[in-house]
Amino acid sequence: MKYVKTWLFGTLAFFHAGGQTTTDTNHRLWYERPAAKWLEALPLGNGTLGGMVYGSTTAERIRLNEGSLVTGTPNYVGFYQALGDLFIETGHEQTSGYQRSLDLSEAIHRVKYRHAGVDHVRESFVSQPDQAMVVMLTSATKGRTSVKIRLEDDRKSPLTVTGNRIFFRGALKENGMEYACGLQVVHRGGKLVSNPAGIEVVQADTVMIVLNAVTSFKRFSGRDVFGKLPMEQLESGLQQAARQTYASLKRRHRDDFTRLFGRVDLVLGAPVDKPTYDRVLAVAGGAKDPALDALMFQYGRYLLISSSRKGGLPANLQGIWNDSSRPPWYSQYTTNINIEMNYWL
Repeated sequence: MKYVKTWLFGTLAFFHAGGQTTTDTNHRLWYERPAAKWLEALPLGNGTLGGMVYGSTTAERIRLNEGSLVTGTPNYVGFYQALGDLFIETGHEQTSGYQRSLDLSEAIHRVKYRHAGVDHVRESFVSQPDQAMVVMLTSATKGRTSVKIRLEDDRKSPLTVTGNRIFFRGALKENGMEYACGLQVVHRGGKLVSNPAGIEVVQADTVMIVLNAVTSFKRFSGRDVFGKLPMEQLESGLQQAARQTYASLKRRHRDDFTRLFGRVDLVLGAPVDKPTYDRVLAVAGGAKDPALDALMFQYGRYLLISSSRKGGLPANLQGIWNDSSRPPWYSQYTTNINIEMNYWL
């Protein structure tokens, strides 16, 4: 049962959601409603930093993970931990034309909808070259992008809000590992106001958020696994990413990801222009959809590229995505069939 659950989580669990049309059904999961729970959200990652994106039009939630945040030590097994949440509130309740999608070939999550006669788009990705999660909000009409942005640590560490930046910093009580997460907001037009709870941007043309997290875990250091928390690395990295244009960040991310993902293509049958969730239900009921098999194969490759990169940690039992302080089997590394199941795609 353990192996079955691991396989289902790694390849199928993220399929459970709604649906909306797209032209690239060979490389895209797409839905017509936001995620109602974590298993319906869609995963992004650069091998170290992970996020599950819910896709809400009123209050977007991105559940955050950092791959080394574990309660264990070299002497005992610990649980892989959730880091916290990024919330982006827009208050857009009455919408039409909603769709959310995950483009596997580019590793970009998109939410599109119309509110009060204005089209809104929100794109998200996690860049390996720039070591940052990037969220870009735009609207078809200038001055119509207004958001409230806040961070929340799972262990309720206090926030530090200064100008256009938000940080939290804490430590795991089990082993003393320190961690920190921060973001910086870049807006065009409008007005930015900060307060102890977060940042509000009013009537902007565009709003870009760059975010990253670090821990005091020392990779490849033998049994001496905890060091100094690299806050300077976190802050300088955010500033460097925020100085770039969104087009540059997106291009660098796509070039890096497609270099790996684009090595393999698989076509099985004609593309099916139906919601992903409807296709899964149809196959469960006995329908034939070879193109869904190809999509699942590519999704497995996407998950592995997103949860494990050269120079970092290997994918654990849940890749890099975890919603719990006590995940099944610690969400650890088990040197048996689980390694093969994570990596065979």
